Amino acid sequence: FTLGVISDMVARHKDDPAIWGIEPVNEPWEFTPMDALQDFYWEGYNTVRAGAPDWKYLMHDAFRLHPWFWEGFMEGCPNVGIDTHIYQAWNNPGAPGEFYGGACGMKDAIASMGAVGWPVVTGEWSLATDNCALWLNGFQDNLPGFPKVFCKYVPCPEPYMGSEQPGAPPDPNAAPQDPFGTGGSTPYYGQCPTGQSWNDLGYDDHDVMRQLGYRKIEVFDQIGNGWFFWNFKAEIEPRWDFLRTWKAGWIPKDLSQIDTDVEVLSACDPLPAPAAAALRGVEGAARKIGWSLQGKPGATGPGVGSWAMAGLGAGFLAMVCVGVLAVWARNKHRRSYDAVDA
Repeated sequence: FTLGVISDMVARHKDDPAIWGIEPVNEPWEFTPMDALQDFYWEGYNTVRAGAPDWKYLMHDAFRLHPWFWEGFMEGCPNVGIDTHIYQAWNNPGAPGEFYGGACGMKDAIASMGAVGWPVVTGEWSLATDNCALWLNGFQDNLPGFPKVFCKYVPCPEPYMGSEQPGAPPDPNAAPQDPFGTGGSTPYYGQCPTGQSWNDLGYDDHDVMRQLGYRKIEVFDQIGNGWFFWNFKAEIEPRWDFLRTWKAGWIPKDLSQIDTDVEVLSACDPLPAPAAAALRGVEGAARKIGWSLQGKPGATGPGVGSWAMAGLGAGFLAMVCVGVLAVWARNKHRRSYDAVDA
């Protein structure tokens, strides 16, 4: 079924100039047999190459970002790359320095993949340092033993789909309601859990978030090949919200100038040189290891100057288009909406 969807998307959008690339599956299970997963990736790649040979083809690492799993695979194939998702929300509680060290420490894993010829895109990351966000691990659920900190509670927000949604926001006079999963994440008398503030732990929350954000961006952008912040917008969780993260100054205001931003370039200890050759002839945020991404001079966005969007320049919007199309294809079989604002 999935290969059929890929084939349909290629046939429909192969000539669409907005499409930068495609990823055939999101976050395959970490214990998926590697030979079966790579066979699937081969089939998807051949399907894409047959219809859209210029598309980039990203493959999620199945949470196995190590050359042992990938060295030699698809060697010599053009337009391929690895997508990895790097979060600290499920880490054990610690001081800010531990999170800084963890962020900068990812440079070695990403560089080791570059050393065997694999461009790495950090396709998901956030600034969350706990997993308190409501329903982060599923409806009325959490992982066993989580959350590992005392979460902050705030009034539950109005639903973004409209106040006519049944049961939303939660009744301020109602105790937690069944069903429950294996961990705790539920509204409580009209209050919803959200991330713990570093202010409550004796630190400056703004400073911690900014230092962490700049370190992550240095690693993902200077050693890796770009990034996607997850998510673009959230109701009550700024650490999962790109717009509020940007507005708060936790990441650079002008994301088109990351390559020359001294604060970004000095966020971690000296970084190793990228292992793969960089395309120095491509300007600014469009220069990524092994790939030439084209900027869009007329595009605008939060702090991105003449580039299309954060992280991957013009590629960001194209990959978002692919993601939206995939969700649309899934949802059209589930339900219909009165209107879809595309």
